[in-house]
Amino acid sequence: MSDTFKDSRDARARLISKDKIGVVIYRENPLYDYFSRDHRADAVLIREGSIRHIGESEIDEEFSTFTGPDYCLASPHYEFRDGKTCTSGTDKWFEYPLFQEQRVIMEEKKAMSNIVDSIVSEMTLDDTEISIARSIRERIIGSGYSLYYDPITAFDENTLKVWNRPEEKSLRKVMYVEIAAKKGGLTILYSNSFLASSEEKYIEKYRRNIEAIELLKKNFVEGKSTSELSKILEEFRNPKLYLTTPLYPFNYTPIPGDEKSIRTRSLAVFDIWNLSSDFSFRRKVTAIAGNYRATVI
Repeated sequence: MSDTFKDSRDARARLISKDKIGVVIYRENPLYDYFSRDHRADAVLIREGSIRHIGESEIDEEFSTFTGPDYCLASPHYEFRDGKTCTSGTDKWFEYPLFQEQRVIMEEKKAMSNIVDSIVSEMTLDDTEISIARSIRERIIGSGYSLYYDPITAFDENTLKVWNRPEEKSLRKVMYVEIAAKKGGLTILYSNSFLASSEEKYIEKYRRNIEAIELLKKNFVEGKSTSELSKILEEFRNPKLYLTTPLYPFNYTPIPGDEKSIRTRSLAVFDIWNLSSDFSFRRKVTAIAGNYRATVI
């Protein structure tokens, strides 16, 4: 695993250790994938800024056993586990992405984008939604990612569907691709639309999509209210969906939702739609709020 993953894990461990109590994360907890470098271990113990692997010494002599009473069990965990449950959880530990985690997400998204661009550049007239989805799935899994669900590919009118099931359909005008995957315990999201037409109505939707992202950068900022941002981006929302979606394991503020003030380093995935009667141009945009301008990653 790259140094960027190690940097992000170590930084997050130091933050969790501020609670002055050890935190045990068992393998049934999704956070285990983030902190464990050796999946033979039963658990990881985070204490004083360090990460220790807990397990049987017969498996690895470097594995540790629990020492001292000053630790709690991160939720969720199986009921038969001994110990008290932590009063804190991901809502506090992963309140916002650290700069090290931001680097990881950006680097992995770029790698994922390169995979998709390579596949799209090699498309032929014989390719269908199914064949493209299959190629993406094979390449993504082969690159060390684990998928949350099969890649979404949609051509033309199928881009109007919230969740298209790929079929034997050929591309004519516009294509949408979405991948949600996990690597090193962090979620990496890829979402993009591609034009295969030079008709003005398709180009205009592309322009409007870029404008929406620019509006997002200018308004997902410190002190702006969620209701104000919701109104600004309302025309770029699919009315069947929330404008924002989660990105595990980080907190997010639903928009639209309860009235809240946006804070610097808040993270959200904005589901941007430019709808037409016969197609849509769509992007899910991961953004981090800033003092004066949001960062899109």
